[in-house]
Amino acid sequence: MQKLKESTNLLIEIDIDALLEKDLLTLDEAMKTANDAVLLAIKAVSVLKSVSLIF
Repeated sequence: MQKLKESTNLLIEIDIDALLEKDLLTLDEAMKTANDAVLLAIKAVSVLKSVSLIF
């Protein structure tokens, strides 16, 4: 994981176990939450890149 962190500009790390423990979610709910987080991060990066092209 450390090698991956060193070679990327953006790394989204989601701890499914933490989601399961803290929020008492089912595995399905935790996976959906993780998926939503990744999709939101991708959208955010897309917006930031498009804004940087404008300015």
